[in-house]
Amino acid sequence: MKYLKRLAILTLSVITVMSMSIPANAASNTETRTVVLGPDGTVSASAAYPCPPGLNPAGYISNETGIGQGVINICNGNELYDAILPAHRRTDTYFGWGTAQGFYVGPGGCVQLFFFNGTDWQKAVRDNISNNVRYVLGNDPRQSFDRWALRNC
Repeated sequence: MKYLKRLAILTLSVITVMSMSIPANAASNTETRTVVLGPDGTVSASAAYPCPPGLNPAGYISNETGIGQGVINICNGNELYDAILPAHRRTDTYFGWGTAQGFYVGPGGCVQLFFFNGTDWQKAVRDNISNNVRYVLGNDPRQSFDRWALRNC
């Protein structure tokens, strides 16, 4: 009986901790915005979570920062991101994804976005990306296979 009581207390503790976790589709606050990088390099912003039509880049995102980053496998207008990609990992090798359609930078976060042009890595956008931004990537005509890298600011 003593052991059953301990098991019950342990089980309730685990259930309580699990129920307190935040799902990937939970917005951190209402100030999150979505930025879409178009195939021609144009950038547009929205307060919603849009997914442009025809979005199907084949490629990966490499997280070269020191912390996990939210990444998007298949764009969904109801979610900020699909999973957390640990530091120094790629979406294709870590998750086995054949496509990566974007990423999310949470409160206080800051990254720089790079792309591979076939020869070397170049900065994809001039400005740093920070603070509650969901970044959706369109097909990049500069790349035959989209290779993106997130780096520290």
